[in-house]
Formats: sequence, structure tokens, C-alpha cells
Amino acid sequence: MERKAQIAQGVEFDEKTERENAVLVIQKYYRGYKGREKVDQLRQEEFEFLGMKKVETEKDKEEGKSYENMRMKRIIMQKEN
Repeated sequence: MERKAQIAQGVEFDEKTERENAVLVIQKYYRGYKGREKVDQLRQEEFEFLGMKKVETEKDKEEGKSYENMRMKRIIMQKEN
């Protein structure tokens, strides 16, 4: 719609300006994405610092695996009965 209005006003478009506009749009979205990604990372680090997020350790990972193993054993036992 906007392009039609500009053409009607006599603004000329060529391949170079369209390519430049496309590049600017891509850059804008990429920079926004990377900015949000950085803010999320900083937020998570701040939560860890404040103690609002539990930091997962190797021990926690092992306990999680053993929990899943126990759960699977219980499921198998339930199916057998």
C-alpha cells in the first residue's frame, strides 16, 4: 500500500534502494532478537545472584536421572500388576 502511494507521487524505485531497505529491515529484526536474547541472559544471571533461581549442579542432574530411573521402574511394575 505504501509503495503504491509513493509510486503515485513519482518516487522512483530501483533494485538498489529496495535491496538497501530489505537489508535495513533484516538488520532491525536481528538486532532486536539479539538484544532480547542478551537481556534474557542478564535477567537469568541476576535471578541466580539474588537466589531466585536454583543453580543446577552435577549432583542435581544425577538425582534427576535416578528419579527418572525409579519412575520408569514403578511404571513397569504397575504394568505387570
